[in-house]
Amino acid sequence: RCPLFSGFLLNDGIRLDEEAHNRSTEPLNPFGMIQLLFNQVVNFSQSRNAGMTNCREKRYYYSVPEIIAVIRQVLQLHGAYRQTLCIGKLIKLCPHSFLVPILLDILRSSSVHEADQSEEMIKSHKEILIILNPFIKDMKSCVIMDDIKTSISITVFNKVTTLQENAEVFLSTVSLLRLLYLQQQSSSLLRDCKGIRTVKQELDDAINVSTCLYTTLHAALQEWSQDVPSNEENVPNIYGSPPDEHFRLNLLDYALKEMLEIIV
Repeated sequence: RCPLFSGFLLNDGIRLDEEAHNRSTEPLNPFGMIQLLFNQVVNFSQSRNAGMTNCREKRYYYSVPEIIAVIRQVLQLHGAYRQTLCIGKLIKLCPHSFLVPILLDILRSSSVHEADQSEEMIKSHKEILIILNPFIKDMKSCVIMDDIKTSISITVFNKVTTLQENAEVFLSTVSLLRLLYLQQQSSSLLRDCKGIRTVKQELDDAINVSTCLYTTLHAALQEWSQDVPSNEENVPNIYGSPPDEHFRLNLLDYALKEMLEIIV
């Protein structure tokens, strides 16, 4: 059984200021403890999938939600920016895709700043956008821009498959983008902060991708629910047959719509 972050070194990644940090009064880097806690989440999941009965009573003292709650408490001992760095490295190293939405959800709850923490907020926003960049690229790859008459069916199928497989990650990504937008709009102190223009531009680009994805996803869901009448020229449905469990995409569709409504 492969551990969650195999090959992970305590001096790997983000500890550029670790010596100065260790001289401060703040807690040490939480990587090690969170690594062990997430290993328990993985072990719990694998044992459950193997059909083990009463696994909580026989092998574990805590359930998965309880372990996640402990991880949140550990992270809250640190500032928002340091939490962001830590979660970003965990996401980068994590080999288990089902944990990525959990980590992104923890990141969203960690991205809360006091009103006077404008500089730390900008640093955190910049790091969050770096973390989200691979997922935003995946979202962009799912956008169908071709004309309906010239689209290649296998290309559309691949885009729909990617969208289906990454629904939870995309949902968490959109929720984070919405939070960043609201924070930037509500804080008047950010206007004079160094780097704010770059961060705003990167956020605007990500929101533009979300807008395009919403257009694609909403049209697909309408077609699959047969809300769109048949094409008079007998052109095959561009999105093909509804994939299994395509109803899971309704949550993403709603999240995209909700985010775009606050921007307009």
